[in-house]
Amino acid sequence: MEMNKARAVCIIVIFSVIYIAASADEPIVIKDEKDFYTLGEKLEILEDKSTDLTIEDVISPDISHKFLPGNTQFPNFGLTATAYWFRFSIKNESIGKENTLFEIFWPLYDSIQIFIEDSDGTFNLIHDIGNQFPFYQRDIKHRNFLLKLDIPLNETRNYYGRVESYNSIIFLFKIWKESAFFFQGPYPELPAGYFFRNIHNNDWLQSPAFYLDKG
Repeated sequence: MEMNKARAVCIIVIFSVIYIAASADEPIVIKDEKDFYTLGEKLEILEDKSTDLTIEDVISPDISHKFLPGNTQFPNFGLTATAYWFRFSIKNESIGKENTLFEIFWPLYDSIQIFIEDSDGTFNLIHDIGNQFPFYQRDIKHRNFLLKLDIPLNETRNYYGRVESYNSIIFLFKIWKESAFFFQGPYPELPAGYFFRNIHNNDWLQSPAFYLDKG
């Protein structure tokens, strides 16, 4: 009887792992009827303890297989001195002709780099931002990091990203339709200072879903 229970638990665990890995490997599909998508469970993530890995390194066969599924909506690595790489894919099935925005709801990153796959399989840097750069240099002036992603209709784009920070690293990522973000945004009623006051009180770290679920 105990052997049967143990076998059942093993089977459940194996299928759970397979499901999570398959889910992370699938692209986010943008459709007309939905305004935003949380990204965490669609990510694959790699810790770079050396902080020296390049995009060429992480896409190489020797390292590419070491990426692990995000497993949760908001992967949280706490305070760390390492860098983290992540990757995801987006397919555009929305017939509306508007920009796609990648929102990074964690304004404490020192460095954020986003790479896109070219037709020849190489990855090119398309965004290089973070707190190390002046605010006025951002393409979109907002308290969070907002990046435009150009994804033609019925096409899929593959992305790699790298983040590094001397603060906590938590992946609070969303993909938005541009009009939905600016006209039905997740927290238009909150002044910019509110975010930082709650950081000080640890409210953010206790309940990130509270803020991300606005919308």
